Amino acid sequence: MILINNTAKIMVGIAIAFLLFTVSSASAATITVNASGGSADYMSIQAAINNASTGDVIEVQSGTYLENVVVNKTLSLKGIGMPLVNASGSGTAITITSGGSTIDGFNVTGSGTDWNGGDADSGIKIKSDNNNVLNSTAGFNNYGVYVFESMDNTIENNSVYNNTEGIYLLYSHNNSLIGNNLSSNTNRGAYISNSDNISVLNNFAQNNNYGINWYFSGNSTIFNNSATSNNYGMYLSSSGNSNLANNTAYGNTKIGIYSDSSDNIFTNNTAYSNSYGLYTTGSSSTLTNNIAYSNMYGFYTTGSSNTLTNNTAYSNSYGFYTTGSSNTLTNNTAYNNTNRGFTIHAGSTLIENNAFNNGYGFWIESDYNILTNNTASDNANYGFYIYVGNYNKLTKNTISSNNAGISLSGDSNILIHNTIT
Repeated sequence: MILINNTAKIMVGIAIAFLLFTVSSASAATITVNASGGSADYMSIQAAINNASTGDVIEVQSGTYLENVVVNKTLSLKGIGMPLVNASGSGTAITITSGGSTIDGFNVTGSGTDWNGGDADSGIKIKSDNNNVLNSTAGFNNYGVYVFESMDNTIENNSVYNNTEGIYLLYSHNNSLIGNNLSSNTNRGAYISNSDNISVLNNFAQNNNYGINWYFSGNSTIFNNSATSNNYGMYLSSSGNSNLANNTAYGNTKIGIYSDSSDNIFTNNTAYSNSYGLYTTGSSSTLTNNIAYSNMYGFYTTGSSNTLTNNTAYSNSYGFYTTGSSNTLTNNTAYNNTNRGFTIHAGSTLIENNAFNNGYGFWIESDYNILTNNTASDNANYGFYIYVGNYNKLTKNTISSNNAGISLSGDSNILIHNTIT
């Protein structure tokens, strides 16, 4: 029997670890590509890929590459000086079919226009999981960056412009869009379709039809994005249970931020100089600490059972405008709105809201509203105007320094302990 002491065991272990490290290091090579030849290993990106091993790094020098590149093994492609990959009007410039790959620092253009049953022609197309597309430019393609039936990819710090669709996710869950510039795309800067759990962070969308559009894509995290000069800034359709915070939508022709979905959370968003600032038609959403100014409508809510708290609307035509029922508005402020501070078209509850320097403070055109501890002051017309409404209850409200205090039109309205000066 051969006995091996502890010191010998340790030395054997170190030797094995060193051998494994050496083999691993030796297996990851750096391959060079230059369209002009020179001292590079290859003149074609695809030739380099075909001769690479899993884990290799391919460095591509600046120049023009007329190719349809397919990354069919796990590789890292690094562009030096933004090499241009031009698909010449057919197919896709770069397709990633093997997961765990990285595309960094490329300019892709000239894709074809075929839909191919969902396998659409694009600047960069991702058909695998756990990839990174970084610091690249995609312009004048069918789809700039297209993620199809793939998960856990990161698309970060890219410029995507003048495509039919900018970034397009289809049936692709758990992906991240971070810090991308999305401009002048015909339809959408980013289109997220049938894709849940998407992180959309720090993106800028400008001069698209839709800046960022979600469709049947819920449970998203949507933070710190900006949308300007689009027709629609941020647009959520059938995409509930999402969290929108610290986004800014300004100068959009129609709507800054729109949602027809339920159970979304809107916090600390800002919408200004749009036709509609923040427009919701879904139910059971929460809007807190948002600001809307210089829009036609600051907050426009048609859904029911929504909660609006600590929001501010100023210098709009209409500050808060609700047509859905059973909404609760608490501690919101509306001022300097030329037409009305608060407009209520269906039975709701308003508590401790403040309306001042508007055309009308509170305009009620519905039944069964409860208004408690609200303040209306210095409005050009009425503080509280019940245009058509029955069974409304006004309690402990303060109405001061308006052109007129309260106007009632309807039956069975109740006024208790209000202060009018």
